[in-house]
Amino acid sequence: MRYPTEDIPDKDLLFRRIPQIFIRVNISPSAFSFNEDGCSVNWEKYSDPERTRVEYARHLPNYYSVGALKAGDVRGIDLKVKHNPLPNEREKTVDNRTHCLITLLPEIRKSGKILKYQALLANLCSLIPLD
Repeated sequence: MRYPTEDIPDKDLLFRRIPQIFIRVNISPSAFSFNEDGCSVNWEKYSDPERTRVEYARHLPNYYSVGALKAGDVRGIDLKVKHNPLPNEREKTVDNRTHCLITLLPEIRKSGKILKYQALLANLCSLIPLD
């Protein structure tokens, strides 16, 4: 099913599934990888931390933690947040209305300063306590 894209309010939370190996005292910048499309997150409007931890996961739930970011805070560091419900052209079998992307501005990608923005996201991210 195709879902319409919606505007994400600045106050809304975005959830990121984070493998435990990226968490020591703090969240590692490596927890925020950017592929050609962006960094995948789930929107709280259609998801919650537990659902984010288990849906479409490659490992058992206890392998992951979940972090939360405010959409407005992400935009405040010059990144874009866009609703990107799946399926998309590459993943036609996935039905995920909650999917969103954090995207880099073209000049950031060209500058090679992606690690700086990964570190900023890690600093903005709060871990959600899960059972």
